[in-house]
Amino acid sequence: MYPITWMNNTAKKAEIGTVIKRNSTIYVYSEAGSILCTKTGGEVIGYTSSSFSIKKGNSVYIFNSKGSILSTIHN
Repeated sequence: MYPITWMNNTAKKAEIGTVIKRNSTIYVYSEAGSILCTKTGGEVIGYTSSSFSIKKGNSVYIFNSKGSILSTIHN
């Protein structure tokens, strides 16, 4: 008999360690220091361990740690 092991389907996502703008590029780094994603243009509004926000013109874009858009707020 072999033991039954249940796989947890919630893989650990890369957490954001810091978000830095250099010239016109925004770099999103993991806690370990590797680049998770980059974005061009806009201003960094803020970030958490799982998301970051960029303001472009009158809009704020909220992204996950991989750079996929989660939400947009228009003024």
